[in-house]
Amino acid sequence: SQPAWSGSPYPGLRHFSDKETDIFFGRGEEIRELLKRLADPLQRFIAVVGASGSGKSSLVMAGVIPRLPDGWVPVRFTPGGLGNDPFLALAARLEPRLEQHGLSGRAIADRLRARGEIAELVRLILKSHSATAELLLFVDQFEELFTLVADEHKQRFVALLIKAVESPRVRTILTVRADFYPQCIDIGLESLLRVGSYPLAAPKLPALLEMITGPAALAGLRFEDSLPWQLLEDTGQGPGVLALLAFALAELYRARRPDGTLTKDAYERFGRVQGAISQRAEAIFTSLDADAQAAFEVVFRELVKVDEQGAATRQRAWLEPLRGSAAVRRFIEAYAGQDTRLLVCAEAERRPTVEVAHEALLGYWPRLEQWIDVKRDDLRLRRQIAHATADWQAHRCKAEYR
Repeated sequence: SQPAWSGSPYPGLRHFSDKETDIFFGRGEEIRELLKRLADPLQRFIAVVGASGSGKSSLVMAGVIPRLPDGWVPVRFTPGGLGNDPFLALAARLEPRLEQHGLSGRAIADRLRARGEIAELVRLILKSHSATAELLLFVDQFEELFTLVADEHKQRFVALLIKAVESPRVRTILTVRADFYPQCIDIGLESLLRVGSYPLAAPKLPALLEMITGPAALAGLRFEDSLPWQLLEDTGQGPGVLALLAFALAELYRARRPDGTLTKDAYERFGRVQGAISQRAEAIFTSLDADAQAAFEVVFRELVKVDEQGAATRQRAWLEPLRGSAAVRRFIEAYAGQDTRLLVCAEAERRPTVEVAHEALLGYWPRLEQWIDVKRDDLRLRRQIAHATADWQAHRCKAEYR
């Protein structure tokens, strides 16, 4: 008989989408808790807080959004989705629902920026919906507010979120990395976080086992004896392990036998859970010609950002400037290929972008990790120059801001 799921049931480093709820396993308790909070009319704000790689985005996208009450309208965006302006990023996601009212994305962004509120726009969106319908504003990867967004927008965007929480037909749910929690408090969200925080812990062993075996069963795959237990043992329960497990499972699927068996031999060959990302990234690198290998620094100089504390995070870059070099094109194509997806190419404001698929790559590929260590001061200086330039331009290039 035909399996219930066709294709890979393991998305690798990208998060699960709302179309993949059937293969999203292991977070039943967390889904129920979040839906219970959303059912409470007084609970207008939830912040899902967890380590990088703990599955925050997937929990909301594949776990919560497909189970929202009928008529609710989910709107997902990331603050840095369109460069350094979160108002543009939000407006781009609202535009398809407001075009019939004669509002373009740019006009919506100007309105959000000027008035600092979303309530009137939501009223227009929900006009044709039932009286009980609400808009769920899903601010994913909220840490981008601190890593990608221009300083001039940060406080105004927080003010918009606070007003959104006060709006009668808007619920706000955001996901944020735990190491950015102090910045969230410092920027003025402390009262919302006091009542709205939802800490997401690493999954326990039974939940991990579900994440491993549940999708395989739906896709008609079979594990060799004891391989799921080997995966569990190698994954452990530290912060960020889900990303490593997810990538290893995707690699297992790639190496499956024709009869759909996932094998121990393949698992050992690609370096098990802890070595899968490193081995894949390095194998791609060594397969490239010398010119494409030399593009490594050109690409990651644009895709890695270092904050004032020296912590490395990913950042999105416009693809067009990088495409000028054939060697850079070959490098990006190799890492963004269908079978790899260590880099992700997407579209923002009708312009192509590229970014690291998951921050696990920054910490588990020794070549990249060592390069970041060597270039940390240079990357921090680039960030300071970019901020100073943005500040100068925001003040109309006045001499005192040079």
